Amino acid sequence: MTAPASVDVHATESLDGVVLRLVEQQGSQATRRITDSLTEQAWLEGFLEQSKPDLPDPQECPLRHPLLLTPFRYRKRHGSRFAARWERGLFYGSRTRFGCLLEGAYYELLFQSGPEQPFPRAAAMRKTLFHVQIDTPAGLNLPKQRSKDLQERLRDPINPQFCQEVGRQMREAGIKAFEYHSARCREAVVHVGVFSCCVFRSTPFDQVEVQMEATADAVTFRCLDDNSISHFSREQFEVAGVLPQPAD
Repeated sequence: MTAPASVDVHATESLDGVVLRLVEQQGSQATRRITDSLTEQAWLEGFLEQSKPDLPDPQECPLRHPLLLTPFRYRKRHGSRFAARWERGLFYGSRTRFGCLLEGAYYELLFQSGPEQPFPRAAAMRKTLFHVQIDTPAGLNLPKQRSKDLQERLRDPINPQFCQEVGRQMREAGIKAFEYHSARCREAVVHVGVFSCCVFRSTPFDQVEVQMEATADAVTFRCLDDNSISHFSREQFEVAGVLPQPAD
């Protein structure tokens, strides 16, 4: 009997370069709308900050920027590709702009599919795409592990259990960051997962404003730096006519 595919978590190598991440647009507009003055707004934002979980330790994460620290701060309602919901969150990004938009479209389509009745009109939202430099000697390049069966399991768009077990093994082995292929398309789209914010070597830079329009069937992004348009349909993410659900 053939042994089941497994990841060699000891095949570490240096991992560096630029990682891109798409996030909800940052700003203080939300609290300003419900307060009567800047003084009141400052008090409210301070109160909200004190009610949140503690930020990661400065010794681990010397770069104190919210865009970098937030993914490690909160427990999630659901798990993610390489983490169960009771484990500390990861910072997920991509080596390319397309990879960020691809993942963003998938999760927006999940949101749009939530209500029993579809939203009456397209949702419009602004997001931010940013870049950050990483560097760590404790990296792992999953696409280099060439077993075909292993790569199929790592790219399973439906069942995340194998990847979550790999994530547990990587944490125990002291891996700080890793590369992997997207499960949302068959192209070799390279993403990056970060277990520890000690790998960051810059604060976010080259921030790009992104407009998004979404319905239950499609998502469109417009990047304002080059006015490019990217379209994604629900159909391209479906497996046997069903949109895969996020990890438990």
